[in-house]
Amino acid sequence: MFNRVLIATGGSDTSLKAVEYVVELKRIHPEAEVRLVSVATSPVDGCDLCPGLLDIPLNFGLDTRMKDEAGSFARQELDRTIALFEQAGVDVSPVLLAGDPGTEIVNYANRNGADQIVIGLGHPGFWGGMFRGSVTKEVVEQATCPVTVIT
Repeated sequence: MFNRVLIATGGSDTSLKAVEYVVELKRIHPEAEVRLVSVATSPVDGCDLCPGLLDIPLNFGLDTRMKDEAGSFARQELDRTIALFEQAGVDVSPVLLAGDPGTEIVNYANRNGADQIVIGLGHPGFWGGMFRGSVTKEVVEQATCPVTVIT
């Protein structure tokens, strides 16, 4: 039985397929509460290779611009995904987080008693591959509840 399902979205095609999965899951378990999470992350969030890089006084506000851009992108993905759930007639509770995606998703799931995390396989992209690795892999390895990976 599912009481709280957390779906993580990041804009990939598999994130959109995850919406379809959760819509069907909600039809089977109408009592389930669905939380939709998007995480704003800049290329240096969670980067072990670049500690202090953006602490340099002469970075000309690069850190702020990168974080603003990341927040804007995450908000757009969240809004786009909310619209898909609305079209399907499924209520969701959207949450926009900031930081390292894998860590933030798992921490949010733990704090809110998620029974299941649904996440698209996606791909780490250039920055993720360079500095963080796969968000999906991190979630699967760290989650304390079942994780459904959509491919």
